[in-house]
Amino acid sequence: MDQNNLQNDTFKLFAQTWQTMLNEQVRQVELGYAQLNAAQSQLREQNTQVADEMTRLARSQMDYMLKLQDEWRGLVSEAVRTNMEMLSPKK
Repeated sequence: MDQNNLQNDTFKLFAQTWQTMLNEQVRQVELGYAQLNAAQSQLREQNTQVADEMTRLARSQMDYMLKLQDEWRGLVSEAVRTNMEMLSPKK
């Protein structure tokens, strides 16, 4: 009978240890998923910020390009006008 009790106690200890290990494994997996979710949220926020900054820079670059074109057209018009005045016969 003692042999049976020892086997039962050993089995119970094994089952408890096994259950503890499984519970810890589940806890670790859930913790890993929680960390992954946090990292994904942070990455999504960073990507959104980068996209917003790229858009802002692209708009700024286009505005600057248009300003330079306006200035260039003004300078060319002034140069043409000056040249025409210089080449026109004086009255």
